[in-house]
Amino acid sequence: MGQADDRLYARAIERMLRAMLWLGAAGVVVACLGWGWRAGIGYGMGAAASWTMFRWLHHFVEALSGKPARTRILVLAALRYLLLGVGLYVIFRFSKTSLMAALAGLFASTAAAIAEGVYELLHGERTLDHQDLQ
Repeated sequence: MGQADDRLYARAIERMLRAMLWLGAAGVVVACLGWGWRAGIGYGMGAAASWTMFRWLHHFVEALSGKPARTRILVLAALRYLLLGVGLYVIFRFSKTSLMAALAGLFASTAAAIAEGVYELLHGERTLDHQDLQ
């Protein structure tokens, strides 16, 4: 990838992280107003887990994109879903937060990725990646 591509990629990641924070904050407010404070806490925990998993996945992809992958990154990539599952089990087994709200919060990164895709469709550069298709 060229330097211009790296900047486009970095800006897209920044927009998605920002969108996840906004979606998390707005979701907590909506969940609190609509279903109570326990749902707000559950949604907030789910959105925080989604943000953390997105960051871990981003670091994993960066580690594999040209540099030799570090063992620590590979181990975290393999264990991330186990850590998420254990964390959610412990939180919801011993707390009174809303499981459904937390599961909804886990989709914050998916919503941010969709929003980024729509943004790129509307405001992206009008070039093709493949020279033979032009």
